[in-house]
Amino acid sequence: MKKIREWLGPHKNVRLLQLASFMRHVCQGIAVVDVSLYLKDLGWSGGAIGGVWVGTGLFRTVMVSLAGPLHARLGAKHYMILFEMITAAAALIITLSRNDIALCSAIMAAGFGRGHAGSGGPVSPIERGWLAAYARRFGHHVFGVNSLLVYAGMGIGSILASLPPLWERWLPGAQQYRPLFALMLIITLVNILVVLKVKRVNPDARLTDSPGTIQPTTAQQEERTGFVDLVNGIAVTLSTTMTSYWLSAKYAASSGMIGLVMAVSYLMAGEVSLANVSAAKRFGSATSVICMQAIGIVFALALPWAPWFWLAAVCNVGCVACNLGARGNRSIVMMDRRNRRKRTWQSRTVSFVLRLGTVLWPGAFGHMIEEGQFALPFTIAAAMQAGATFWYGKVYRSKIKAEQEVRKKSLSG
Repeated sequence: MKKIREWLGPHKNVRLLQLASFMRHVCQGIAVVDVSLYLKDLGWSGGAIGGVWVGTGLFRTVMVSLAGPLHARLGAKHYMILFEMITAAAALIITLSRNDIALCSAIMAAGFGRGHAGSGGPVSPIERGWLAAYARRFGHHVFGVNSLLVYAGMGIGSILASLPPLWERWLPGAQQYRPLFALMLIITLVNILVVLKVKRVNPDARLTDSPGTIQPTTAQQEERTGFVDLVNGIAVTLSTTMTSYWLSAKYAASSGMIGLVMAVSYLMAGEVSLANVSAAKRFGSATSVICMQAIGIVFALALPWAPWFWLAAVCNVGCVACNLGARGNRSIVMMDRRNRRKRTWQSRTVSFVLRLGTVLWPGAFGHMIEEGQFALPFTIAAAMQAGATFWYGKVYRSKIKAEQEVRKKSLSG
């Protein structure tokens, strides 16, 4: 038990945050698989499902943009509790109601079905910054464990999402999903209790690195690296959006089959993420990000051309594992951008506009599927990811060279 506690984190706050993140992503794993299938069984079209996720993305984008001001006013702890309360209310609504307006409102407010990339939504910036302060003191292992727990949670949630066919005899049609939505409500209520146990709102100032070890950056360099991080994350998200609906539409796969595929995908992403943090010590974090995303692009391009469901499942596992498995190292690279300046309204506006691309993507994806264009969405996503990865390598070229020099010295030594 002591070893598990030490592995989860060196501080009680870290362990509580890791546990809260794990449970939140169990709910995301259920929602990623079953919400689109639930709406499909209710008679919603692909365009309508994509449309509600456009609204969901708009709401989440606004909330992420307001995360800083809301955090400043409420504090990290109360901000996280507010988000969990919204999620609990939304889970209750989709468990009890079939009203279209109520369902749309609940899905949009909680972001159900949008978390394919393992993002914590509006909580993510606060949680990542909180963990970063501890990571600087105790090591990057904190991020590796967090990524593993995120994807393990989504994997377990996806396994749970595959269970509805077991009780379909007693709860036919769309009703078969309701027990899992009720489970999401219970998990979220427990998560609120976990967050309430966090004792301190902010990590101790001593946990940060000494300013003397930081290379100064100009405002232009800061904005450039900030934007490439954002664009890179968005591009990775595109190839993992609406996958469960796509598998159902193309192969007529059941929720059980899709749930198992998604579960294996996320569990592999967690393993790859933890392994990448260790690999970063040898090859460098930025180098590892580029290599994994390049492999992910190949899987994304191959996925829509798979003639059989099992081959598509293998491609999906590879795509998700490589793209999302680089998340921990992306967080490490972002964490190294310290001495960050206050963002200007221009940079906030550009960030908001860039996020709109992700917001509008599910709607476009759904319409493409309805038109029988099963390969086009993944081709577009892979092309954007390739461009973003190339730009990422260009912006972080000096960091990659430095990592290579360190590796050469270690090998020669």
